[in-house]
Amino acid sequence: MSGVAGPGSAPGAPVRDVVVVGGSTAGATAMRELRGHGFDGRLVLVDPEAGTNRPPLSKAVLAGRTPTRRC
Repeated sequence: MSGVAGPGSAPGAPVRDVVVVGGSTAGATAMRELRGHGFDGRLVLVDPEAGTNRPPLSKAVLAGRTPTRRC
C-alpha cells in the first residue's frame, strides 16, 4: 500500500507509520482496513479514553423503552 509520506520524508516515499486516534469502532475499522489493503507498516493506536468504563448504550435505552440504572 502506498500513500503520501509526511513532512521530512522524500517525495514519493511510502508511508511506514500510521497513527490512529481513538479506540472506537471507527479506529479499529481503520486499522483493520489498512491491514486488509496490504499496509505492513507500523500502526499506533492512541486512545485518550483508555481505561474508562463506557458501556455501549442500546437503542432501547436511548428510546426510553428500557429503564437506566445508576451504578
